[in-house]
Amino acid sequence: MSAKAKAKAIVSTHRGNYPTIPRSDLLAEIGKRVSNTKDYATEFEQANLKTSSVPKFAEFEQASFAMPQPLRTDLESMLGSQGFIDVEIDP
Repeated sequence: MSAKAKAKAIVSTHRGNYPTIPRSDLLAEIGKRVSNTKDYATEFEQANLKTSSVPKFAEFEQASFAMPQPLRTDLESMLGSQGFIDVEIDP
């Protein structure tokens, strides 16, 4: 039996020079180990956003999109954040 994750993570996911970095399967793996995760498939559905607006969705995102992932700057921005994410770290 594993203990509940306490660590938190944020991933800067601006796609530009390196369209496959970070890979979404890696982000899903990180999501198994941190406490602040999101299921972006559910978030997009609730916000009435289409996955077709996610760059390179079919090539790089589709397989892992519904898996819990750490907070991602690209997707958070699409969901209405200011382009950055604040995470409070407990001492």
